[in-house]
Amino acid sequence: MQKIIFSILAIGLSMGVLAQKQMVNRGSLEENPTFQIADHNFKVNATFDSKAAIVYYPSIFGAGGCANIDSMINYATTIQDQNIPIVSTYLFDGAGQGYTFSNTRTITGVAVVMRKIYDGDVVDANIELMNSNRTSVLATTTYNTADLSEGGYTTITSNFSQPVNTQSCFLGVSFPAYSQTSTDVLIPTTRATCSAGTPIYLLAEGEWIDASSVFGGFDANLFAFPIVESGAGVSETDLNDLTYIYPNPANEQVIIASSVKMDKVEIYNIVGQQVFSKDVNGISTSVNTADFATGQYIVKMYTESGIAIKKMMVK
Repeated sequence: MQKIIFSILAIGLSMGVLAQKQMVNRGSLEENPTFQIADHNFKVNATFDSKAAIVYYPSIFGAGGCANIDSMINYATTIQDQNIPIVSTYLFDGAGQGYTFSNTRTITGVAVVMRKIYDGDVVDANIELMNSNRTSVLATTTYNTADLSEGGYTTITSNFSQPVNTQSCFLGVSFPAYSQTSTDVLIPTTRATCSAGTPIYLLAEGEWIDASSVFGGFDANLFAFPIVESGAGVSETDLNDLTYIYPNPANEQVIIASSVKMDKVEIYNIVGQQVFSKDVNGISTSVNTADFATGQYIVKMYTESGIAIKKMMVK
């Protein structure tokens, strides 16, 4: 099977290096190339205000986790003296990862953060919901490259024609067919070693390859998430995975956010005294913690799907 030649050295993506399209030699892939990484963080609003559906983020995006919803990273390798993003059209035909829920959920669509890195042909590309073994397609939708921005990130949301009920699944995003005139895209990831335990898979000539087995230490999560129905069916475990506090520990300000619409936020100190209360009627709010005493607090987030309770530290 033909795959891709990687340099032994890999460095962070310089966003101006790919301004002019140059075809990359897609040859055979070396086994376990080593790479060093320079991080490039970017900000994006990747939450959605919807009563019918919510974006499902893994628990690593919650309080105490190693990722948050507005800090993304690109990892790159060096090919033909260019810094080429790993999770991109330049190297692979698609990317995806699996999701497992605490109970059966209804998946209605997908939310994917993407960036256009070369503006070429306008095409539709597929997004597939598959079974966890990647042996059958459960639902398909598309995105259009014209909707992507070359100067920043775009959150693509697309619904499947029919909802799918499942407890585990694989979400695969196809890239446009690679050519001299193709639009080339990338999907950012979390920091390496910051994963919910479901590896990224990369698509090469019809075969899904575990990225961590190719790039040693590349244990990250894609910014590609299923959209699930909200409401009474959301378990307490899932609801806590759908709510976030960052930074945590906090210093002067903290953001409290949720994939599910919040009605109110309350904060209590360790002895149970309420120190903050605010009506939100939205998916996020900021709290000035500059005057909070150092220590641990309990945050109650009253959402349309129930109450989420999280711990917060103030330095």
